[in-house]
Amino acid sequence: MFLGWLLGSLGLGRAIESFNKEQILVGGASGLVLVALATVILPDLTAGNLMLFTSLRFIYGVLMNIVAVQCVHVQETMPEGRKNQAVSASIAYSVVAICLAGASSLDTDWRIEALVWYAIPLICSLQIAFPHWPQVLQSIPISFSKKLEQPASEVKNQEMDLMDPEDQRHTIALAISFLACGSGFFGSSYSAGQLSPNPYESTMLLSAADILGDIMALSADVWGRNKVQGCCFALAAACLMVCSVGEPGSFVVLAFAMLGRLCLDVCFTTIRVAVAAIFSESAQTTMLPVCEFATRLGGVLAPFSGTLPTSVLCPIFAMGCAAAACTTMTLPELGRHKRLSE
Repeated sequence: MFLGWLLGSLGLGRAIESFNKEQILVGGASGLVLVALATVILPDLTAGNLMLFTSLRFIYGVLMNIVAVQCVHVQETMPEGRKNQAVSASIAYSVVAICLAGASSLDTDWRIEALVWYAIPLICSLQIAFPHWPQVLQSIPISFSKKLEQPASEVKNQEMDLMDPEDQRHTIALAISFLACGSGFFGSSYSAGQLSPNPYESTMLLSAADILGDIMALSADVWGRNKVQGCCFALAAACLMVCSVGEPGSFVVLAFAMLGRLCLDVCFTTIRVAVAAIFSESAQTTMLPVCEFATRLGGVLAPFSGTLPTSVLCPIFAMGCAAAACTTMTLPELGRHKRLSE
Protein backbone atom coordinates (compact mmCIF):
# COMPACT_ATOMS: atom_id res chain seq x y z
CA MET A 1 0.00 0.00 0.00
CA PHE A 2 2.82 2.41 0.90
CA LEU A 3 4.59 1.55 -2.36
CA GLY A 4 1.43 2.40 -4.30
CA TRP A 5 1.17 5.64 -2.34
CA LEU A 6 4.80 6.38 -3.16
CA LEU A 7 4.59 5.68 -6.91
CA GLY A 8 1.16 7.30 -7.19
CA SER A 9 2.60 10.57 -5.91
CA LEU A 10 4.67 10.78 -9.11
CA GLY A 11 1.47 11.31 -11.09
CA LEU A 12 -0.08 13.72 -8.62
CA GLY A 13 1.28 16.78 -10.43
CA ARG A 14 -0.28 15.71 -13.70
CA ALA A 15 -3.60 15.10 -11.95
CA ILE A 16 -3.54 18.59 -10.41
CA GLU A 17 -2.84 20.07 -13.86
CA SER A 18 -5.73 18.20 -15.46
CA PHE A 19 -8.44 18.42 -12.80
CA ASN A 20 -9.56 20.76 -10.05
CA LYS A 21 -9.23 19.66 -6.43
CA GLU A 22 -12.91 18.84 -6.09
CA GLN A 23 -12.72 16.42 -9.03
CA ILE A 24 -9.60 14.76 -7.62
CA LEU A 25 -11.18 14.31 -4.20
CA VAL A 26 -14.50 12.96 -5.48
CA GLY A 27 -12.84 10.69 -8.04
CA GLY A 28 -10.27 9.37 -5.57
CA ALA A 29 -12.82 8.78 -2.80
CA SER A 30 -15.14 6.96 -5.21
CA GLY A 31 -12.24 4.77 -6.31
CA LEU A 32 -11.37 4.00 -2.69
CA VAL A 33 -14.94 2.86 -2.05
CA LEU A 34 -14.77 0.48 -5.02
CA VAL A 35 -11.40 -0.89 -3.89
CA ALA A 36 -12.72 -1.41 -0.35
CA LEU A 37 -15.70 -3.36 -1.70
CA ALA A 38 -13.44 -5.39 -4.00
CA THR A 39 -11.13 -6.17 -1.06
CA VAL A 40 -14.06 -7.65 0.84
CA ILE A 41 -15.65 -9.55 -2.05
CA LEU A 42 -12.92 -10.75 -4.44
CA PRO A 43 -10.66 -12.76 -2.08
CA ASP A 44 -13.51 -15.21 -1.40
CA LEU A 45 -14.36 -15.45 -5.09
CA THR A 46 -10.72 -16.12 -6.03
CA ALA A 47 -9.92 -18.59 -3.22
CA GLY A 48 -7.75 -16.05 -1.42
CA ASN A 49 -5.50 -15.20 -4.36
CA LEU A 50 -2.57 -13.33 -2.77
CA MET A 51 -1.56 -11.56 -6.00
CA LEU A 52 -5.05 -10.11 -6.40
CA PHE A 53 -5.18 -8.99 -2.78
CA THR A 54 -1.75 -7.38 -3.04
CA SER A 55 -2.77 -5.60 -6.24
CA LEU A 56 -5.84 -4.19 -4.51
CA ARG A 57 -3.67 -2.86 -1.67
CA PHE A 58 -1.36 -1.26 -4.23
CA ILE A 59 -4.29 0.46 -5.99
CA TYR A 60 -5.59 1.58 -2.60
CA GLY A 61 -2.21 3.22 -1.95
CA VAL A 62 -2.22 4.99 -5.32
CA LEU A 63 -5.66 6.49 -4.63
CA MET A 64 -4.64 7.57 -1.12
CA ASN A 65 -2.69 10.42 -2.72
CA ILE A 66 -5.91 12.44 -2.39
CA VAL A 67 -4.86 13.06 1.25
CA ALA A 68 -2.42 15.79 0.19
CA VAL A 69 -5.03 17.42 -2.07
CA GLN A 70 -7.62 17.18 0.69
CA CYS A 71 -5.39 19.03 3.18
CA VAL A 72 -4.64 21.85 0.72
CA HIS A 73 -8.30 22.09 -0.33
CA VAL A 74 -9.36 22.55 3.30
CA GLN A 75 -6.65 25.17 3.81
CA GLU A 76 -7.77 27.17 0.78
CA THR A 77 -11.41 27.21 1.90
CA MET A 78 -10.64 28.36 5.45
CA PRO A 79 -10.29 32.04 6.42
CA GLU A 80 -6.90 33.40 7.41
CA GLY A 81 -5.95 32.75 11.01
CA ARG A 82 -7.94 29.51 11.23
CA LYS A 83 -5.94 27.24 8.97
CA ASN A 84 -4.30 25.33 11.84
CA GLN A 85 -7.76 24.78 13.30
CA ALA A 86 -8.91 23.22 10.04
CA VAL A 87 -6.15 20.61 9.97
CA SER A 88 -6.81 19.86 13.63
CA ALA A 89 -9.94 18.14 12.37
CA SER A 90 -7.58 15.18 11.90
CA ILE A 91 -8.54 14.44 15.51
CA ALA A 92 -11.24 12.31 13.90
CA TYR A 93 -8.47 10.21 12.33
CA SER A 94 -6.97 9.58 15.77
CA VAL A 95 -10.34 8.65 17.25
CA VAL A 96 -10.89 6.13 14.46
CA ALA A 97 -7.38 4.72 15.02
CA ILE A 98 -8.20 4.14 18.69
CA CYS A 99 -11.44 2.39 17.74
CA LEU A 100 -9.61 0.32 15.13
CA ALA A 101 -6.99 -0.82 17.65
CA GLY A 102 -9.71 -1.80 20.09
CA ALA A 103 -11.71 -3.63 17.42
CA SER A 104 -8.61 -5.44 16.15
CA SER A 105 -8.01 -6.91 19.59
CA LEU A 106 -11.38 -8.65 19.35
CA ASP A 107 -12.16 -11.79 17.36
CA THR A 108 -14.28 -10.20 14.62
CA ASP A 109 -14.55 -10.88 10.89
CA TRP A 110 -12.01 -8.70 9.04
CA ARG A 111 -14.46 -8.21 6.17
CA ILE A 112 -16.99 -6.56 8.46
CA GLU A 113 -14.25 -4.30 9.83
CA ALA A 114 -13.19 -3.37 6.28
CA LEU A 115 -16.73 -2.31 5.39
CA VAL A 116 -17.25 -0.41 8.65
CA TRP A 117 -13.95 1.49 8.54
CA TYR A 118 -12.99 1.75 4.86
CA ALA A 119 -16.22 1.89 2.83
CA ILE A 120 -19.10 3.35 4.84
CA PRO A 121 -17.22 6.48 6.09
CA LEU A 122 -16.14 7.35 2.54
CA ILE A 123 -19.69 7.02 1.24
CA CYS A 124 -20.96 9.28 4.03
CA SER A 125 -18.19 11.83 3.46
CA LEU A 126 -18.97 12.05 -0.25
CA GLN A 127 -22.61 12.72 0.47
CA ILE A 128 -21.90 15.29 3.19
CA ALA A 129 -18.94 17.18 1.70
CA PHE A 130 -19.92 16.87 -1.97
CA PRO A 131 -23.70 16.37 -2.22
CA HIS A 132 -23.40 16.98 -5.97
CA TRP A 133 -20.71 14.29 -6.37
CA PRO A 134 -22.44 12.50 -9.32
CA GLN A 135 -22.16 15.69 -11.38
CA VAL A 136 -18.52 16.08 -10.33
CA LEU A 137 -17.78 12.53 -11.50
CA GLN A 138 -19.42 13.27 -14.84
CA SER A 139 -17.23 16.35 -15.29
CA ILE A 140 -13.96 14.42 -14.89
CA PRO A 141 -13.90 12.97 -18.46
CA ILE A 142 -14.73 16.43 -19.85
CA SER A 143 -11.78 18.03 -18.02
CA PHE A 144 -9.50 15.25 -19.19
CA SER A 145 -10.54 15.79 -22.81
CA LYS A 146 -9.86 19.53 -22.52
CA LYS A 147 -6.39 18.80 -21.13
CA LEU A 148 -5.61 16.57 -24.10
CA GLU A 149 -6.72 19.32 -26.49
CA GLN A 150 -4.48 21.93 -24.81
CA PRO A 151 -1.63 23.06 -27.10
CA ALA A 152 1.79 21.69 -26.14
CA SER A 153 3.24 25.22 -26.07
CA GLU A 154 0.88 26.25 -23.25
CA VAL A 155 1.82 23.20 -21.19
CA LYS A 156 5.51 23.99 -21.67
CA ASN A 157 5.05 27.60 -20.59
CA GLN A 158 3.19 26.52 -17.45
CA GLU A 159 6.02 24.16 -16.51
CA MET A 160 8.60 26.91 -17.05
CA ASP A 161 6.66 29.28 -14.78
CA LEU A 162 6.98 26.80 -11.93
CA MET A 163 10.81 26.73 -12.05
CA ASP A 164 11.22 29.52 -9.52
CA PRO A 165 14.48 29.25 -7.48
CA GLU A 166 12.84 30.46 -4.28
CA ASP A 167 10.01 27.95 -4.61
CA GLN A 168 12.55 25.20 -5.28
CA ARG A 169 14.47 25.97 -2.08
CA HIS A 170 11.30 26.03 -0.04
CA THR A 171 10.12 22.78 -1.64
CA ILE A 172 13.34 20.98 -0.68
CA ALA A 173 13.19 22.35 2.87
CA LEU A 174 9.55 21.33 3.26
CA ALA A 175 10.17 17.90 1.68
CA ILE A 176 12.71 17.15 4.42
CA SER A 177 10.03 17.94 6.99
CA PHE A 178 7.53 15.68 5.22
CA LEU A 179 10.11 12.86 5.13
CA ALA A 180 10.84 13.23 8.85
CA CYS A 181 7.12 13.21 9.71
CA GLY A 182 6.34 10.26 7.43
CA SER A 183 9.13 8.04 8.77
CA GLY A 184 8.76 9.04 12.42
CA PHE A 185 4.95 8.97 12.57
CA PHE A 186 4.41 5.67 10.77
CA GLY A 187 7.60 4.22 12.23
CA SER A 188 6.24 4.66 15.75
CA SER A 189 3.01 2.94 14.68
CA TYR A 190 4.88 -0.11 13.41
CA SER A 191 7.04 -0.16 16.56
CA ALA A 192 3.97 -0.50 18.79
CA GLY A 193 4.92 -4.08 19.66
CA GLN A 194 8.30 -2.93 20.97
CA LEU A 195 6.95 -0.04 23.01
CA SER A 196 4.90 -2.25 25.34
CA PRO A 197 3.95 -5.95 25.58
CA ASN A 198 0.48 -5.18 24.21
CA PRO A 199 0.68 -3.69 20.67
CA TYR A 200 -3.03 -2.76 20.69
CA GLU A 201 -2.59 -0.84 23.92
CA SER A 202 0.47 0.95 22.50
CA THR A 203 -1.45 1.92 19.37
CA MET A 204 -4.33 3.32 21.41
CA LEU A 205 -1.92 5.34 23.59
CA LEU A 206 -0.09 6.71 20.55
CA SER A 207 -3.41 7.68 18.96
CA ALA A 208 -4.42 9.40 22.19
CA ALA A 209 -1.19 11.37 21.93
CA ASP A 210 -2.20 12.25 18.36
CA ILE A 211 -5.36 13.91 19.63
CA LEU A 212 -3.42 16.05 22.10
CA GLY A 213 -0.87 16.88 19.39
CA ASP A 214 -3.57 18.03 16.99
CA ILE A 215 -4.96 20.33 19.67
CA MET A 216 -1.50 21.69 20.52
CA ALA A 217 -1.00 22.57 16.85
CA LEU A 218 -3.31 25.51 17.52
CA SER A 219 -0.38 27.12 19.36
CA ALA A 220 1.06 27.92 15.91
CA ASP A 221 -1.66 30.58 15.57
CA VAL A 222 -0.20 32.34 18.62
CA TRP A 223 3.55 31.73 18.49
CA GLY A 224 4.04 31.40 14.74
CA ARG A 225 4.18 28.33 12.55
CA ASN A 226 7.95 28.13 12.09
CA LYS A 227 8.81 28.60 15.78
CA VAL A 228 6.39 25.91 16.90
CA GLN A 229 7.39 23.55 14.07
CA GLY A 230 11.13 23.95 14.66
CA CYS A 231 10.85 23.42 18.43
CA CYS A 232 8.63 20.35 18.00
CA PHE A 233 10.98 18.75 15.49
CA ALA A 234 13.92 19.34 17.85
CA LEU A 235 11.99 17.87 20.81
CA ALA A 236 10.89 14.89 18.72
CA ALA A 237 14.54 14.21 17.83
CA ALA A 238 15.49 14.27 21.53
CA CYS A 239 12.63 11.91 22.44
CA LEU A 240 13.59 9.44 19.72
CA MET A 241 17.18 9.39 20.98
CA VAL A 242 15.92 8.56 24.47
CA CYS A 243 13.83 5.73 23.00
CA SER A 244 16.92 4.34 21.27
CA VAL A 245 18.85 3.92 24.53
CA GLY A 246 15.94 2.93 26.79
CA GLU A 247 14.82 -0.58 27.65
CA PRO A 248 12.30 -1.77 25.01
CA GLY A 249 8.85 -2.20 26.53
CA SER A 250 9.62 0.01 29.53
CA PHE A 251 7.41 2.84 30.75
CA VAL A 252 10.14 5.39 29.99
CA VAL A 253 10.38 4.34 26.33
CA LEU A 254 6.60 4.36 25.93
CA ALA A 255 6.29 7.80 27.57
CA PHE A 256 8.99 9.39 25.40
CA ALA A 257 7.56 7.69 22.31
CA MET A 258 4.19 9.29 23.06
CA LEU A 259 5.82 12.69 23.59
CA GLY A 260 7.76 12.37 20.33
CA ARG A 261 4.61 11.30 18.51
CA LEU A 262 2.78 14.32 19.93
CA CYS A 263 5.49 16.62 18.56
CA LEU A 264 5.30 14.98 15.14
CA ASP A 265 1.53 15.47 15.14
CA VAL A 266 2.06 19.19 15.63
CA CYS A 267 4.61 19.23 12.80
CA PHE A 268 2.36 17.22 10.49
CA THR A 269 -0.27 19.91 10.96
CA THR A 270 2.05 22.89 10.49
CA ILE A 271 3.77 21.55 7.36
CA ARG A 272 0.40 21.02 5.71
CA VAL A 273 -0.56 24.56 6.58
CA ALA A 274 2.76 25.71 5.10
CA VAL A 275 1.85 24.21 1.72
CA ALA A 276 -1.06 26.62 1.26
CA ALA A 277 0.64 29.53 3.04
CA ILE A 278 3.95 29.49 1.16
CA PHE A 279 3.12 28.25 -2.34
CA SER A 280 0.79 29.64 -4.96
CA GLU A 281 -1.76 27.33 -6.54
CA SER A 282 0.38 26.97 -9.68
CA ALA A 283 3.52 26.16 -7.66
CA GLN A 284 1.61 23.48 -5.74
CA THR A 285 1.45 21.48 -8.96
CA THR A 286 5.18 20.86 -8.64
CA MET A 287 5.78 20.90 -4.90
CA LEU A 288 2.85 18.75 -3.74
CA PRO A 289 4.07 15.61 -5.56
CA VAL A 290 7.60 16.17 -4.23
CA CYS A 291 6.46 16.49 -0.62
CA GLU A 292 3.97 13.65 -0.94
CA PHE A 293 6.72 11.47 -2.41
CA ALA A 294 8.96 12.33 0.57
CA THR A 295 6.20 11.44 3.05
CA ARG A 296 5.52 8.09 1.43
CA LEU A 297 9.22 7.31 1.15
CA GLY A 298 9.27 7.57 4.92
CA GLY A 299 6.13 5.42 5.00
CA VAL A 300 7.76 2.69 2.91
CA LEU A 301 10.67 2.58 5.38
CA ALA A 302 8.35 2.59 8.42
CA PRO A 303 7.28 -1.10 8.37
CA PHE A 304 10.90 -2.09 9.04
CA SER A 305 10.40 -0.52 12.46
CA GLY A 306 8.50 -3.64 13.44
CA THR A 307 11.41 -5.92 12.57
CA LEU A 308 14.44 -3.90 13.68
CA PRO A 309 15.28 -2.84 17.26
CA THR A 310 14.57 0.70 18.40
CA SER A 311 18.28 1.19 19.03
CA VAL A 312 18.84 1.02 15.26
CA LEU A 313 15.88 2.91 13.80
CA CYS A 314 15.18 5.61 16.40
CA PRO A 315 18.53 7.38 15.85
CA ILE A 316 17.82 7.44 12.09
CA PHE A 317 14.38 8.96 12.65
CA ALA A 318 15.91 11.38 15.18
CA MET A 319 18.44 12.63 12.63
CA GLY A 320 15.61 13.23 10.16
CA CYS A 321 13.74 15.31 12.75
CA ALA A 322 16.90 17.28 13.59
CA ALA A 323 17.43 18.05 9.90
CA ALA A 324 13.78 19.12 9.59
CA ALA A 325 14.22 21.44 12.58
CA CYS A 326 17.12 23.15 10.82
CA THR A 327 15.41 23.50 7.44
CA THR A 328 12.25 24.84 9.09
CA MET A 329 14.19 27.96 10.02
CA THR A 330 14.70 28.71 6.31
CA LEU A 331 10.97 28.80 5.54
CA PRO A 332 8.93 32.02 5.49
CA GLU A 333 5.67 32.35 7.37
CA LEU A 334 3.97 33.46 4.14
CA GLY A 335 4.88 32.95 0.50
CA ARG A 336 5.64 35.75 -1.92
CA HIS A 337 2.15 35.59 -3.46
CA LYS A 338 0.57 36.01 -0.03
CA ARG A 339 2.82 38.91 0.94
CA LEU A 340 2.05 40.73 -2.31
CA SER A 341 -1.69 40.26 -1.87
CA GLU A 342 -1.48 41.80 1.60
